[in-house]
Amino acid sequence: MFMFDVLKDKKIVLFGTGENSLKTLKCMVDNGLEVSYFIDNNPKVNKIEFKNHSYLLKSVEELYIEDKADLKILITPDGPLYKEIEAQLQIMGLGECIFSMYITACEQLVQYTLGFYGGNIRPCCRSTNGFNNNGAPSLEYGDSPAETAKTYIKKIETILYELNNDVEIDAANSCINCVSLKKYKYYGSGKVSKISYNQSPVPCQCKCIYCTVNKDPKNSYENSKKHNLSKKSTEMVAYLREKSLLEDYCFFSVCSGEITINPWKDLIIESLYGYRAWFYTNAIIYDAQIANSMKKDGSSINVSIDSGTRETFRFVKGVDMFHKVIENLMKYRESGDIVIKYNILPGINDREEDFNGVIKILNNLDLKNLWLSFEYKTPFRSSFFPLITLIKKLHSAGLMFNIHTFYDNEKIKRFDEMYESYEAEIKEEYERSYNDISRLCAENRSEFELDFQKYRKYIFSFEIKKLINHFKIGTRFALLGHTAKDRYVIDVFQELGISLETPDSSYIESYEKTKDTADIFIMRNKEEFSSVESYLRSKYGLSGRVLDIGGYCFSPEPTKVFLERSIDKQFLTHREI
Repeated sequence: MFMFDVLKDKKIVLFGTGENSLKTLKCMVDNGLEVSYFIDNNPKVNKIEFKNHSYLLKSVEELYIEDKADLKILITPDGPLYKEIEAQLQIMGLGECIFSMYITACEQLVQYTLGFYGGNIRPCCRSTNGFNNNGAPSLEYGDSPAETAKTYIKKIETILYELNNDVEIDAANSCINCVSLKKYKYYGSGKVSKISYNQSPVPCQCKCIYCTVNKDPKNSYENSKKHNLSKKSTEMVAYLREKSLLEDYCFFSVCSGEITINPWKDLIIESLYGYRAWFYTNAIIYDAQIANSMKKDGSSINVSIDSGTRETFRFVKGVDMFHKVIENLMKYRESGDIVIKYNILPGINDREEDFNGVIKILNNLDLKNLWLSFEYKTPFRSSFFPLITLIKKLHSAGLMFNIHTFYDNEKIKRFDEMYESYEAEIKEEYERSYNDISRLCAENRSEFELDFQKYRKYIFSFEIKKLINHFKIGTRFALLGHTAKDRYVIDVFQELGISLETPDSSYIESYEKTKDTADIFIMRNKEEFSSVESYLRSKYGLSGRVLDIGGYCFSPEPTKVFLERSIDKQFLTHREI
């Protein structure tokens, strides 16, 4: 790994003796580096054993006698303890000797995640078209498993190198602006530590009302037999195992479709033998191979039950197999852990009977935790109160929960920072709702990731008002494009009493009708902005300013997206993100 080149020919000392110290030691050994000894503020033993090798444990004072030019200290604990040790070493005059194992990355890149998605391979499930359009970087299958594996690992290493060095970024590196990037400790050795089998088409017996895959005829059971994607992926995993390119703690995720009727089930289960695995199954069929795999520590099955009654199950899943699923869950429970997931579907599965029913199921299975989620197309506003109701019921029953969404806490933090000044009543409502859920989550030792969508209209309105304030009184505005979602823009201008030209939906005709009257052209359609704006400038000599405001409506970081895509950034230079 590029970041460890600086450690060659240096005296490496590990500070700390906890679990992370052994992970750090393994990382050093895997990268061909030698650790001299360990230090700790409270040494309890004289040595540490690792792979038949003994390492001395010394006191911190030993560092004073080391040559600083050759010394590199790796702080192994994370969090507040890392900061405390860092400050201690700074006071001792050893700050320059600290070597940081933190790199800019995402969890998938740090783990060298290998995800099999349809006909390509990529580290995460962000939508993608090759290595462009800000999707996940993807790779087509090569001529052989060896070629594909080597090329993929090299691609991950290239992305990490570009993210962490002052070099020219390859235009194909679509990870560079990803919102999931942050600082992670790197313990790897170029080996894969997570594999996701997520191919499509694959068969499934259910017709869940929120699923889009199973509604496509090409994803039928018979059609799936014609594809050999799973065979290609399992051959690649077999090569990685043979060449010891899987971490000892590698984790497998088997999702998409239904594994118990997957034509390549035997190959998939054989490929992950001996490793931890999560099987996402509908549990309509009990499978002895899966049950046996569950016996490995850290393995489990994950079942989205989405109901507590037979009637609701049949409506949501499209099959009348509620009691059979419960029966199979009882059998699976004998083999190991089970995760039950409940997708909140307002007006469908938010009845008291279903909430009471799923709590009964948890109790019968002797489970103490429920995964809660809401289908990503459902507005959070309608999901919020059913979610609160179910959380309170779980709390009263002495059960815990986790909430799984597509929004992480870092986005919420940025959300708070960016909108400190928005209208008082909206902020109060936001804080009241957030605090209510945070309190309940704290009591259940869980986390909640608040969806910003509930406040999208208010945020959009407020940001547009601030934008308009940058232009002098009398500035003439025209809207390029006119769809239902453009109503947001029109409403704001009407509220402010500012004239806004709103011609027909044709961009070209819109320009022809407004080119002599408008100073500022506003385009909400984010996806078409670049091509249309360029066309208008070249074809018709457009001289007025064009502002892309699409990011306001549809991005978790609307202002940041606006700043990156706006033609006239100078009008917003006082706004710092």
